[in-house]
Amino acid sequence: MTNAFDGYLVGMRRPGGEVHESVRTRVDFQRRHRRMLVVDDYPDTVNAFAQLVSILGHECMTATTARDALALIASFQPDICLVDLGLPEIDGCTLARRIRRVHGSAIRLVAVTGWSGLRDKALASGFDDFVVKPLDLSMLRRLLGSGHSFGSSDLATN
Repeated sequence: MTNAFDGYLVGMRRPGGEVHESVRTRVDFQRRHRRMLVVDDYPDTVNAFAQLVSILGHECMTATTARDALALIASFQPDICLVDLGLPEIDGCTLARRIRRVHGSAIRLVAVTGWSGLRDKALASGFDDFVVKPLDLSMLRRLLGSGHSFGSSDLATN
């Protein structure tokens, strides 16, 4: 979804406050607005991500379980899901397979974990990308700013 701002730059006003038509210029401002779902079993982590994503001008919903994530995906329709691999009950890889089964490739899935050795398993489970924690602000900006998958080496933090 692209949001557009339609506005006018005004360089001169007539004595009654009226804008002189010859100096009215239309300005279009467009940016890619993203919807992100963050799934992690630590509430502080998901809350921090939600605040950062919001500050960057995007929407973010959070879930602390895979079941909650599946319910939110149907209503929120995120562009991107950041999923911790170490979720309780239903792990992140199982969640990715379920998302792919229902939504295909419509949602960009990013595996987030503290264990770099899980890369192959995560990608085989349907994740588009793999990131090793901690995920810094510049990496979050890159994830939100791109509509395509990065190679795993582009996102590797370790």
